[in-house]
Amino acid sequence: MKNSSRLSLRLQIRSFKNAFFQLNDLPFKGLLPDSLIEAIHQSGDVRSTVFTPLVTLRAFLFQVLCSTGACKEAVAHIMIERISLDYNANSMNTGPYCKARLRLQLPHLEEAVKSSGQVLHEQASKDWLWNGYRVMLVDGTTLLMPDTESNQKTYPQQSVQKPGLGFPIVRLVGLLSLATGKLC
Repeated sequence: MKNSSRLSLRLQIRSFKNAFFQLNDLPFKGLLPDSLIEAIHQSGDVRSTVFTPLVTLRAFLFQVLCSTGACKEAVAHIMIERISLDYNANSMNTGPYCKARLRLQLPHLEEAVKSSGQVLHEQASKDWLWNGYRVMLVDGTTLLMPDTESNQKTYPQQSVQKPGLGFPIVRLVGLLSLATGKLC
C-alpha cells in the first residue's frame, strides 16, 4: 500500500483540485488559488495521517454539497477515494474527521469562500446576466440568540417586547449575485 504522506505538496494540491473540481467545462477549476490551498495545507498541526488539512477540506466540501450533509458520507467518500488510490482504508468512525474539521483555520475558510465567490461572479457567462447587467439581490433574515446577559447587551430586545419575555434577535442583510448566488 502507498503512504499518502510521501506525496509532494504540489502533487497533493493537484490531487485536491482534480478530485474535487473534476469537470473542466465548469468554472470550478480555478475557484481556489494554489496559494490558498497551500496555506490551508500548512495551517495547524496534522494529528491524523488520513485527515490532513487538504483531505479534511475536501471531505468538508463534499459534506456541504451532498444531499444529507452527513459526516458519515464525507468519511465514506474519503474511504472510497483512498481505496481507489491503493491506500489503506480509513475507519468509518467520524470522530477523527470532525476533530480535524475543527482544526481548519477559520480565516482560510473565509478567504476560500470569498475567493471562490469572487471568481464565480467574475466568470459568470454573459448568458447568466440579466440584460447584460450583473444584478444584485438584497435579502435579510433574523436569528434568535440565547437569552444571556451578554447577548441582551449586544442584541437588545425589541422595544415592543416586555423585559425578560423575549430573546435577543440578530438581523442580517446580504447582497446576492443573481447570476451566481455569490454572497457579497
